[in-house]
Amino acid sequence: MVNTIQKTLASIISRQPQATAFCTPELQWTYSELGTLISNIQNWIGSSGIARGSTVAIAAPRGPLGAICAIATTESYVALQIPVGTSADQIVSLLADLKVSCMVAELCQTNAILAAKSLGIGLVVISSIAELIRVNPLARDSNNSAQGAFTALIVPTSGSTGKPKYVPLTHDNILATTKGIVDWYGLRSLDRCLNLMPMFHVHGLISATLATLFSGGSLLCADGLDATTIVHAVNQWLPTWWTGVPALYEALLRADECGSPLRNDAVSAVRFLRVSSAPITQALRVRLRGRGFKCSIVHSYGLTETASLICSLPLNGSDLKFESVGLPVGASIRIVGDDGRVLGKEQRGEIQIHGPSVMQGYLMAGNEEMPFAEPGKWLKTGDEGFFDSDGYLYITARYKLLIRRGGHSVSPLEVERFVCGFHEVSDCVVLPVPHPTLGEDIICLITLCHGAKEANLSRIRADLFNQLEGYKIPSAFVPISAIPKNVVGKTDRAAALQKVMCSGIYDSLRDDDTKLDGPIEDVLNALWRHHLGKDVPKFIGANSNLLLLGADPLRVRAASVDLASRVNQPLSSRQLFMFPTIREQRIQIEAQTNGDLNNACVLDRCKS
Repeated sequence: MVNTIQKTLASIISRQPQATAFCTPELQWTYSELGTLISNIQNWIGSSGIARGSTVAIAAPRGPLGAICAIATTESYVALQIPVGTSADQIVSLLADLKVSCMVAELCQTNAILAAKSLGIGLVVISSIAELIRVNPLARDSNNSAQGAFTALIVPTSGSTGKPKYVPLTHDNILATTKGIVDWYGLRSLDRCLNLMPMFHVHGLISATLATLFSGGSLLCADGLDATTIVHAVNQWLPTWWTGVPALYEALLRADECGSPLRNDAVSAVRFLRVSSAPITQALRVRLRGRGFKCSIVHSYGLTETASLICSLPLNGSDLKFESVGLPVGASIRIVGDDGRVLGKEQRGEIQIHGPSVMQGYLMAGNEEMPFAEPGKWLKTGDEGFFDSDGYLYITARYKLLIRRGGHSVSPLEVERFVCGFHEVSDCVVLPVPHPTLGEDIICLITLCHGAKEANLSRIRADLFNQLEGYKIPSAFVPISAIPKNVVGKTDRAAALQKVMCSGIYDSLRDDDTKLDGPIEDVLNALWRHHLGKDVPKFIGANSNLLLLGADPLRVRAASVDLASRVNQPLSSRQLFMFPTIREQRIQIEAQTNGDLNNACVLDRCKS
């Protein structure tokens, strides 16, 4: 007999009907009540008149209802979760693309309801506590796109590049992943998960929700709630493991520090904190430890195309491996070079995955979009990484994100990892910006930890010259109150770049109007006006970023040689890169004239 999500869950329901399955700050549902809700939703969908195997869209706000509807749908139909915040036009396009036959929507989801009505598909409207409000039968001939009885779920990818792709996940894919999660983390009926993720994302629906239910545990659904409310719920329910993105942990720590404290027994109740969908920073890890979390903090790695988790740090592992995403879980992982050769440990190449959780291919995609390496159907992830000598996987780059700086390729992820290693840094994002000769240059937006000073940015940038190759170091560091995030909590690079280019950040770095001060700055101004050539602006301010104006390696070397004939204490090419404004260069020259040869000595005065 073929196993399914509902058959697996039914055995749990029969074994512990009165145990708590879901809880929120307002309500809780037992496993028995969960079984009743699933049966009701199935009947309501059936009464809409659609055929078995049809695709059913689900629109529910953040909370358990979206997961319950998805579980109910998957036994006879294919579930398609609609991400929160999707516009009416986008929903119409999504429903049409996938030939959806029915929509299950909570009453508050007006965009989804309007889209369903406009297309004449079946419509089931329910309340926030899963009571039926109405069923609109299918108003047109069914033109459903049956995905096959084995398909359980269709998940749109995040769509970071172009139009989203649609990932079909089978019951076997999902069951393989959840079994791996349950076994790897030793989940049991006594566990209670704090799920900080939305149910339209595989992290929230599969890694948190289904893994918890299949282990007989209970789920505290906190996605979409404010941090203060989550803290109160945590203090009430004492979850034993938490899962989310770093930004959500940051928010809870801020709430804890600002008048909504976590109780100590709530902290000590935690067996492990799981971080996925974005890398954890050293600063966040230190703050969690400082708050008293002595439990395992496990970084993990997964893709929509692999039904979530395929790699994780083990519980009770060493903090020394915190930059790794851990060991393979329920899947085979290999590293492949540009020539297709499988590489050994400590060698960088593309991460490829094979196993029972890997999808069969994107829906409605041509052969050119099939991300598999033959033979053997290995999924090409588009991520670069390597295994260390202990078999731990490290992710070093996302190929589509590489910045082409002159003749070099720079991984933003690698640079961000080093920047976030400074204790003053809470979060950052590395972005490409235009450069007149290199094609692309690099800047870094930074969110500083509470109490850190913006003056520290110059010191951080200078310290990077001892940790990274020069071509990887951003030309400018820009303090910002918060890094843009998408609805899942991942860094929204497109929004961050738009902020840089459209809100004046990039222009302000280049078009500074600070007046020059003294003869040395006048000499430096003349020097750079000569070496920037055709790219020189009408006015170079004392704090204009010369690198962004066009000071590439060839121009910098020539300027360094020329400067030696103009001042008594010239600066090397490395120093000109380290101090990219006329003001900083003047201060460094004066420091060296006074006998102080330590570059770092001037950094606290560079902004004066």
